[in-house]
Amino acid sequence: MLKFTAPAVIAVITMAACNAAVAQQALDFDGTAASSCALTNPVNGTIALQTDLRSWATGSPASIVVTNTSAGTYDLSITHGETWTSAPTGTPATTTFAHSQSITGANQNAVFSTTGPATSTNLAAAGEDNVQISLTASSPDPYRAGPHKATVTVTCAAN
Repeated sequence: MLKFTAPAVIAVITMAACNAAVAQQALDFDGTAASSCALTNPVNGTIALQTDLRSWATGSPASIVVTNTSAGTYDLSITHGETWTSAPTGTPATTTFAHSQSITGANQNAVFSTTGPATSTNLAAAGEDNVQISLTASSPDPYRAGPHKATVTVTCAAN
């Protein structure tokens, strides 16, 4: 027959309590978001020859999404070409291009300044913007039949 004395029972209970203790440690995940500006989802626009045969207007605007991670670090620039990228032979040599843009999103109140064929603004707020661009072209002479293509370049660069 087994007999337990009081000190032995206390020792067994104390050991069981020690085995039931829980160890805990918090682990952190650290990371750094790099300062960046990305241009995504580009959609080409269209232009349409007007009834005067001397001017083109936007049929549908071009658009692009601009996402930046650092407020005030990047300038958004939009530059139109000063000649057709491609056009039929006999297209008027003198064409004047102009573009306009609208911006919605994090920088929807941005004011663009103009320098020659370029407009630019500082992206004062971090976040995502949708930029729409319209293009016009005109000449003192009528345009020839056939496909015409002009290019507008969008740039996001650190200032």
